[in-house]
Amino acid sequence: MDIRTELDKTQLDVVMADCKAELLSRIERHGNDSFVSSHECLGKLVEEMHELTEEVIANDPAAVEQELWDVAIAAIWAVASKRAANDWR
Repeated sequence: MDIRTELDKTQLDVVMADCKAELLSRIERHGNDSFVSSHECLGKLVEEMHELTEEVIANDPAAVEQELWDVAIAAIWAVASKRAANDWR
């Protein structure tokens, strides 16, 4: 039986710091061009969710965590892109 564990602030702070580091690393590797539309954002998120689904099915915990990072970073990038453009349609 799976048991839920409560997350404390320290654990969340570590994950948020890791998220910032991961985001900055990806900017170094891929540049900082924004998504140009909600359609592009959705396409990227669907792609990443598909890859996450494949790794969950494969039952590979390390790969699942990597794909979760990909989903999280894509979502954060989408929010930043929308705010930067200020007129997505």
